[in-house]
Amino acid sequence: MRRLSLSLVAAVAIGTLHALPASAQDPVAMGGPYVLISSSPERRVVVAGGTRTRRGGEATITVSMIVAQAYLADQLSRIDIAHHFDCANARYKIVASTSYNIRGAILENWTGDEGWKAVDPTGPGGKMMRYACDGTVPPGPVPWTGDIAGLTAEYLRDPR
Repeated sequence: MRRLSLSLVAAVAIGTLHALPASAQDPVAMGGPYVLISSSPERRVVVAGGTRTRRGGEATITVSMIVAQAYLADQLSRIDIAHHFDCANARYKIVASTSYNIRGAILENWTGDEGWKAVDPTGPGGKMMRYACDGTVPPGPVPWTGDIAGLTAEYLRDPR
């Protein structure tokens, strides 16, 4: 299976391009409310607020990228990515991911440690880090309180 999922999210959400090995694991944890980070006709990126943890100078969150119907690759509709942030040094690393098809079935799981990368404070990665590290909610619509499957279905029906 192609590793489009994480490469696309990294390029869109954080600004780096990489490919990751696959391995079996439990799906990445999810939980709302879901906070919008960015949205376009091609994809929507949300943070799962219920996954936010902060311990000392580090924080974790899960970020989901929902792919619009017209851009589905290999029937990929959503990727959930567990991010770990070093808040003081503006760094992140991806530690797990789960990708889903349009029916909600798991396509692929990955777990590991890619090593630390710098966060661009002016891009979507900066919004993710601020939310993870200090709870700053980006301006925009009220966070979605339903489940991620409902949010995905809504976006696939109307990707505006």
